[in-house]
Amino acid sequence: MSHAVHEDPEFLRVLGDTVAAHEPGARVLPYINPASTDARAFPDTKVVGFFPSASDANIMRLIHAPDEHARITDLMFGGKCLLDAVLRLST
Repeated sequence: MSHAVHEDPEFLRVLGDTVAAHEPGARVLPYINPASTDARAFPDTKVVGFFPSASDANIMRLIHAPDEHARITDLMFGGKCLLDAVLRLST
């Protein structure tokens, strides 16, 4: 039986270690987002959202709001964490 990527404890550990390396004390928590993705055109492709942010909940609510925006510092932080996670997972 195969498990979804988000249920893989090693995958979640790597993401947690990555975020903690960039923001000591931070934790990664599995979160189900009701949003959809363009990847739905590829039903056999597993998609995992990963957007680490240093902003608080009030800022995070604006990401998919009618006046959608995100802080550039969050995008930079998320990009660094994503690159680091990909490197960690590919070795």
